[in-house]
Amino acid sequence: MLAHPELPPGLIARCIDVLKSIMPSERDLIRVVVEIIVELREGEEPEPAEAPVSWHTLSLGCKH
Repeated sequence: MLAHPELPPGLIARCIDVLKSIMPSERDLIRVVVEIIVELREGEEPEPAEAPVSWHTLSLGCKH
């Protein structure tokens, strides 16, 4: 739920409180929060544009 990019900012603190209560340790809580942050950041980064590969471009590098 915290990883949902549309989560209203007002609910984040409540969600963290719920996580605190269900996590067995503070270390586990921190690990989960870091994973969520990484997931959200990866979702924001634009995918690198790759040139489409065709047989023509592959054959250009081959010597006949």
